[in-house]
Amino acid sequence: MTSTTISIRVFYFLKLHIICKGSPKLGLGHLTRAKTFAKVAAEKHHVCITAIIPKELECLFIKEKCEKKFVRNDLEVINKINAFCPDVLIFDLVDINESVFNRIKQNTALKVSLSPVFSLMKKVDLVFTRTKNVPDYPGVNFCSGLEYSIFNDTCTRISSSEYKKNLQQNFLSVAISMGGADASNKTLLVLRELVKIENDVTFWVILGEGYSHSYQELVDCTRENPNHEVLLAKTNRSMWRILRNCSLAVLSGGLTTVEAVYAGLPSINLFEKPEHIEAVSEVLFESGVCINGGLLSDNSHKYLIDKLVELDKNRNNLWKLHQKTRKLVDGEGPVRVLKAVEDELLNMRKRNGEL
Repeated sequence: MTSTTISIRVFYFLKLHIICKGSPKLGLGHLTRAKTFAKVAAEKHHVCITAIIPKELECLFIKEKCEKKFVRNDLEVINKINAFCPDVLIFDLVDINESVFNRIKQNTALKVSLSPVFSLMKKVDLVFTRTKNVPDYPGVNFCSGLEYSIFNDTCTRISSSEYKKNLQQNFLSVAISMGGADASNKTLLVLRELVKIENDVTFWVILGEGYSHSYQELVDCTRENPNHEVLLAKTNRSMWRILRNCSLAVLSGGLTTVEAVYAGLPSINLFEKPEHIEAVSEVLFESGVCINGGLLSDNSHKYLIDKLVELDKNRNNLWKLHQKTRKLVDGEGPVRVLKAVEDELLNMRKRNGEL
């Protein structure tokens, strides 16, 4: 066996350390993406996840087979990274203490961000994002486009025959899912508006594991219009088994919007912040499968109601949108991201004369 063969084998067994952060206030999307990527990466490499989360969210990682560590703040990450000695440091979070970042990056060859909104993006080597519109940061490479989308691997596709059958029902079935944590309780805000619709609608209200608001308020809201049927479901892995009964979803952007495209479910999206709009791929807006309802406001509420009524009356438009989803997201994002990380590290080592 030659020395070249040995070098290649060593290279392709890497130590990847993923740092992610989530909470009921911050949301759970980064945790979901980190878990999905870790599952794919662990098939080839040694993977460790360090999750900066409150103790009650540790249950989200119970079934993950890779090495797992839980900390309560950024500072506690340092010892976990030093003990693991990774080849690649992968961030999936919005921010991390800059002094902590500077300390943990020193002994790692490659720094990667799976988050397109990472506050220290300028300091990593490689960034993955769904949108083609990326900043020009010296020394930072971007892999951009829907092909790099990573989302919950429990998301399954709705067959076209099943979707058509849903459309043929007397009452339109509409999902409401405003995030796994929904700290600002957008769910209640949106439901209060939607029950005002005169058309008879079945609403499936999906509540994530981080939802901590009053269920009673949601129940009371459903009584305002007896013509509607409202079903409340607190779910995680069963979410898409429920949503496959729907023909349209009301969402708030983020990973669930991408999941909906993969599943074949058109969506109307109401956003809490402008940066949430910017994080959605322009391709999804342009194709119409993801309808931009704008920032949450009285105007967006009116738009939401008008659009829903319009689509209910013209269900063939929903069928056309469903068909458009089929070629946009294929679910192979984690594989592409892993290959890009491997290639980037290989090129870096070649430039440094290590291979």
